[in-house]
Amino acid sequence: YSAHNINSSGQIGFILKLFREQNQSAFIKALTDNPIALTQGFHQPEKILKTLHLQKISLWPRFHAVVVNTFSCPPEVIELQQDLTPAMQLIQKAIISSLDTCLLELKGCTEGVDGIMNLSVKDCLHKSFDYLIRRYLDPVWHKIGPKSRQIVQDLESLRRLAGHLLTFDCVSFYDYLETFSISLDSHSPLVFMNTTQDIFRYARERVFQFKLAPNTTQQTTNISNSNIEVITPNKSEVPEPKNNENEKKPSNVFETDKGDKLFVKIELNPKFNLLFDVLEEINLINANASRIAPVLILTKDDYTCSFLRDLLQYGKNNVLKFRLQKHFKKRETRVNSNFTAENEDVTNKRKIWSKSSNISSSSS
Repeated sequence: YSAHNINSSGQIGFILKLFREQNQSAFIKALTDNPIALTQGFHQPEKILKTLHLQKISLWPRFHAVVVNTFSCPPEVIELQQDLTPAMQLIQKAIISSLDTCLLELKGCTEGVDGIMNLSVKDCLHKSFDYLIRRYLDPVWHKIGPKSRQIVQDLESLRRLAGHLLTFDCVSFYDYLETFSISLDSHSPLVFMNTTQDIFRYARERVFQFKLAPNTTQQTTNISNSNIEVITPNKSEVPEPKNNENEKKPSNVFETDKGDKLFVKIELNPKFNLLFDVLEEINLINANASRIAPVLILTKDDYTCSFLRDLLQYGKNNVLKFRLQKHFKKRETRVNSNFTAENEDVTNKRKIWSKSSNISSSSS
């Protein structure tokens, strides 16, 4: 279903090569829903056909009249719209502001390039933007400086970030941001933008927040590290309350040695809440019906399908808490590995310094 991504040096291309060598008459079919990707590069369709060991390509319209004729009655289409949460709206505004700033920087660096001056922020949000800007800059790519190339890369990263905001859950989106910050180049304009810090702050607030705890008895756990992001909320580490055992206590509060408290706040994307409301409405209709019809849910990608399957099977609270625990463990492992690497670096520098001291003393 992603034939436009196949290349001769990839794993699928190698498997098809071995398969075709053993069987010359076997049936191979490849599908793609991105025809624009077939126009990128030089002779891209020919390269794909050669990698797939095929000779024919068929272009089909997105909608077929024959499909409508198969229905005994025309289907009823109901379109539902869901607003973003306030935190998601702030993140989206910060991403758009960053796109606008990077686009202005790129226009200032490439004034003589045709087509760049006509680009807008709306163009940056389309899937074809990466191909569009590459097409404008390919003739002069060897002439532009490293700053312009970095801005192009940042624009592509921000466009993907805007899509991940609507696709990923809050924990996966924050984890992606941390990985993105590590891979971000130090000379990137995003490092010096205030909107970039706003994106990280609002994304963190969708997962957990720092607040002053009220003067009440709460379930807390002491953390040896002052960095609150290294917390691993394990139930075995949470002590049982001594007083008022019958009273319900919040289990999403954790405390550091300095007395700061972390309130876990996991925010589910509103589109899934809307889907749950629709499914509940369908269940009420099926309860009074003589024949229960199956419910088919179509998703955009594999990630949404897998995440939705977990939500329906285990519940939204359990799934998000499990992903939050995985994020904390991943974060703790990353911090420990960095700490070990820094210690090894310091030890190697001490050895080099001691060897140089011995050499200097012996020469004297």
